[in-house]
Amino acid sequence: AWRVRQARHKCASGSARASRRRAPLLAPALTHPSSFPRLVWTLVHSTWASDARRGRELAEALAADPAADPRAARDLLYLQAVAAHKLGDNVGARRLLAGLLADSPHCRQALALKAAADDAVVRDGLVGLGVGAALLAGAAFLIAGVARRA
Repeated sequence: AWRVRQARHKCASGSARASRRRAPLLAPALTHPSSFPRLVWTLVHSTWASDARRGRELAEALAADPAADPRAARDLLYLQAVAAHKLGDNVGARRLLAGLLADSPHCRQALALKAAADDAVVRDGLVGLGVGAALLAGAAFLIAGVARRA
């Protein structure tokens, strides 16, 4: 039973790490242009932040190619937004999604990701307001205590 749990844990740890170990074996397959978006998708959806960063950089490099297919460029832009959202850059994700939705306003995945990024921005803003309010209340109590002693 222990070996089964260990095997499950290794499989659940992310396919990106396993892909890196097998990269020398996969090198001939990575020369095909359709394999790069798959690699980007795998990296972006990994549980590791370093893989998401690597996927975002690769997506940016592939999207910068002027000979890229418009549909592939749109997919790469979406994957950049997914990586930005996973890395906590929700404002950057919203910016990328705004550009994507300007071209394809009915993209359901982009709409759902934009809603999630908007919620995260609001949540982060509320946490920031709460911290600011706590600091302000602490300063007010400190000033009130000093004023009573004087």
